[in-house]
Amino acid sequence: MVPVGQDEVFNQDQIDYMIKGTPLRRLTSAEDVAKAVAWFCSPTAARQVTGQLISVSGGYTIP
Repeated sequence: MVPVGQDEVFNQDQIDYMIKGTPLRRLTSAEDVAKAVAWFCSPTAARQVTGQLISVSGGYTIP
C-alpha cells in the first residue's frame, strides 16, 4: 500500500478552497485528531462528557 498525504489527494486549488472555508484557516492534521482522542481518553479532562459529537475540523464542519 502506498502512503497518501494531502499532496497526493488534493491539488493546491482544492486545498486553498478548503482553507478559505475553514474559520481557523488551516487543514486538520492527524496530530489534531490524536489530541482530541487523548482528551476523550483522559479520566479527568473528559470524565463527565457523554454522548457528544466532536468535530476536529477547525470549524469546516460544525455538528
